[in-house]
Amino acid sequence: MRDIQIQTTSACSGKCIICPYLDSWHKKHPGRMSDVVFERVLSQLAPHALGKVCPYLENEPLLDPAIFERIAEIKKRLRFTSLELSTNALALDEAAANRLAELFADVPHEIWVSFHGVDKRTHQGVMGIDYERCLDNVVRLLKLADEIPLRVIIRGAGQGFTPALRHDFEFSEDDFRRFWEGQLAAHGIRTRPGINWIRYHDRAGTIRRNQVRLDAPVRPDLTGFACPRLDRWLHILYTGELILCCMDYHRETVFGSIVERDLDAILAGSAYAELSGMVTGRVASPDDFICKRCISPGG
Repeated sequence: MRDIQIQTTSACSGKCIICPYLDSWHKKHPGRMSDVVFERVLSQLAPHALGKVCPYLENEPLLDPAIFERIAEIKKRLRFTSLELSTNALALDEAAANRLAELFADVPHEIWVSFHGVDKRTHQGVMGIDYERCLDNVVRLLKLADEIPLRVIIRGAGQGFTPALRHDFEFSEDDFRRFWEGQLAAHGIRTRPGINWIRYHDRAGTIRRNQVRLDAPVRPDLTGFACPRLDRWLHILYTGELILCCMDYHRETVFGSIVERDLDAILAGSAYAELSGMVTGRVASPDDFICKRCISPGG
């Protein structure tokens, strides 16, 4: 049973200083998953019992004008344990929130909201998008969750894994929790969301602008290395290509195209076998191989 991430559009409205998106391959090669490719993805996944299905990957899913119809098709045609959607809330207006609630309320799910800040200065400093608009949209969603069974998790990346990753807009876990407790009280919100303060990392060195370079890879030897992204996940770009993991913002690890070959054939093929060997150290890999650079295996 695998968890699935599907990038139905390359676009993201965020300009987050902690994210590689602005440097990414799909930012430089913009596109949207065609209906033909999306149909192919569904037909290839349909025979499998799936875990979590996430209709996003390194993007802002609400920028796909067909995202709600596509989620409805996922619900209709795939067998899965839960749905997950992650959004920066900029496009989460009233119509989008209502449609999202309608689609998610009757299945196990989580709606992740990225809100990296505790005031206008920190939020806009990290994310580069409108603080008031995002806050209003999140509050509206939380009020909706008082009436409809929605599992909302607000995530704030407030501090770096290492001192080398620090910036001027960091905030503490106490500040983050205090901010959201204040919002819940001020707006009379009864149903508590998840409030998750997390540490951000460098996405396996894929933030190429203003990037702190390491003198050596995090792990020069991958012998015995294990990461769930290899054999418990599938990551599908808008092109239909499969990549190793959610850290691969530069299309470094493509091992097949679901448009050109059946999924089962790709997973049984030589390209995936070689990549698997590289990840686990059974096959030699370049010094700059993505897993050697990663400080946060799994995500």
